Amino acid sequence: MDDAVVPRAVGLLAAAALVANRALSPGDPSPGQAVSEAVAALLAAAAIAVPSLEVALADAAPGRGRRAAARLPGAATLLKVDPALPPAAAAELGWVSYALLRNANVCSVAVLRRGREGRPAAALLRGAAPPALATAGDALVAASAAYEGALAASPALAAAAAGGGGALYLPDPAALARAGADAWGLLPPGAGCALVQPIPGVGAGAPPVGVLVAAGDAPRALTDRDRAWAASLAAKLAPVLVAGKG
Repeated sequence: MDDAVVPRAVGLLAAAALVANRALSPGDPSPGQAVSEAVAALLAAAAIAVPSLEVALADAAPGRGRRAAARLPGAATLLKVDPALPPAAAAELGWVSYALLRNANVCSVAVLRRGREGRPAAALLRGAAPPALATAGDALVAASAAYEGALAASPALAAAAAGGGGALYLPDPAALARAGADAWGLLPPGAGCALVQPIPGVGAGAPPVGVLVAAGDAPRALTDRDRAWAASLAAKLAPVLVAGKG
């Protein structure tokens, strides 16, 4: 059980015990028992509400930055931009990745686009990364190959990349495992959640020109606000990736 939902579990157990105690108590409760039951009910309700309140408060705090800056054990650190991109495209990628790492609960950013003959090509890798990418001769080439293989092996990833179902958010390690994210070769070891945000094409009905893959260092790290921020930043990348396609 995730630590964040422990208060809710305790509150539910306390509420169940309170109901059982009341059902098994003979006759009407004494004034003292009634007061105790009322206090216990209030405490149980508060415990049940705590996780939801925590999420609401986090979502209401814009620009709060990452919750934890601790390095993920076993992860490498990369900053690679495709040298074939025009300077304006490289600068936009650098700004978008910095904005995500600085203002959202994101520890890793990868941008992949459609390259020559429609094959995937890594445009940027920044932040925590799998050690295999760091030790590869060319991290961008290795990431492109890993992503191409992941598209063939993961229907969930392929659907998100195609843009038909919108963004793919995997909120915790269990969801990452179900989607086979460990085999994508893009996420750092120990990632707690991941977002695959399609980068929309330019023009009505245009297919996505790529994806932005962001990882968080803790389960459910990416709030609704973080994911909306990532979607707006991905939309900014569409024109520069189309202009730099090659």
